[in-house]
Amino acid sequence: MMKINNFKLDIKNKFNIKNKRFILTSVFVAVVILSSVFILGINNPYNKSKEDSVTELKKSQEDLSKIADQEIISIKKRLTNDQLSELSASEILEKYNDNAKSEINSLFEGADKSRDYALTLIGKVIPTTTLKTIDGQSVILNKKTMIVILNTGDKSKSFVEQMNKIEAQEGITYLAIFPSETTENVKKFIEETKLDTTKFKVASLSDNPKTSGQPDLLGIAEYYFNAKGVPSYISIVSNSITFAGSGNTEKVFESFKKKAFTEPYLYNEIK
Repeated sequence: MMKINNFKLDIKNKFNIKNKRFILTSVFVAVVILSSVFILGINNPYNKSKEDSVTELKKSQEDLSKIADQEIISIKKRLTNDQLSELSASEILEKYNDNAKSEINSLFEGADKSRDYALTLIGKVIPTTTLKTIDGQSVILNKKTMIVILNTGDKSKSFVEQMNKIEAQEGITYLAIFPSETTENVKKFIEETKLDTTKFKVASLSDNPKTSGQPDLLGIAEYYFNAKGVPSYISIVSNSITFAGSGNTEKVFESFKKKAFTEPYLYNEIK
């Protein structure tokens, strides 16, 4: 009987030891797991408070709103090529703010046809265009360029005097184009009128036929510059037409020369 009791006691003691070891092991594992969870929770970038999340969301929304506002401002500041071709001159004028509208009417006082011509061009964006001059040089229109459209008729001949009075400025290319004339006729025109070719580069239809990349010189005058008569004049900066005019009235041409490369350009004065 004694032996049986001792055997039971021995088993009980062994069981208690094993049970204690199991409990201690379990507690240790639990502590390690909880510690890991706690550490990961602190370092986890996604485990942020609700307040932090809301703050970041608001900031993102504000950033998006700023971008959207910038895009809207950019769009509103100038008319598209489609608008310039579809709207009438009077409709385009109404798109300008009051100060710009007043300035335009003042610049073209008594020259409504010239004003209407300019309104359909100011702000128009033209593709990169390279012309060949009668002396074999190449001219890129899309840089700072003043263009005068002429033919070999009397109006153009009488306008040369005003062209020769221009005081050339550094960095500006001055170009006279003859969209419907041969090089031979243009050279005769230059000889007769004494057009200052040290100031003006000259391009003719003969030297600028249609290519796979751009129209011929007549097409450029018609489609890019809406030319319907001569003389007409256009200023370009970085692919955008900054100002324009037409007719051989000295007052209008003087206004054109002053405004052509003066910032801010009118195309940024849209409501």
